Amino acid sequence: MPVVQDTIVFPDGSAAVYAKVFVDLVAADADPQAPGYDLAANETIISRATPAVDSTGSWSKELLANSLITPAGTVYKLTYAIPGKAPATPIYVSVPDSVGPHEVGDLLTDAPASLTPAALTLHLADTSDAHDA
Repeated sequence: MPVVQDTIVFPDGSAAVYAKVFVDLVAADADPQAPGYDLAANETIISRATPAVDSTGSWSKELLANSLITPAGTVYKLTYAIPGKAPATPIYVSVPDSVGPHEVGDLLTDAPASLTPAALTLHLADTSDAHDA
């Protein structure tokens, strides 16, 4: 399975060791919170992954390649949060088939085009436990 990784730092370059990372699958249909499906493994992909951030501000997580997920056009939403602060604006990545590791900056993509402005606003506002980080 492909590995996605990143290092989170503050503007002064120090490691964001207390940061939280939230990884959500975003469906490419009218309901951005609809589950994805790995038909090859006969599995449904739901909920959220929360990889640990180490003492250098680095994290990594194995994620299923987007090409293997139904519906087509599904992407991952990454949200970084610092305890006591509002979560950062989410970024979106598309995970390739190759094992990697892959840096987040090399995987950046747009939110699914099928998200209506109202649905996108709702989706961006859904930080759930990001505020509890």
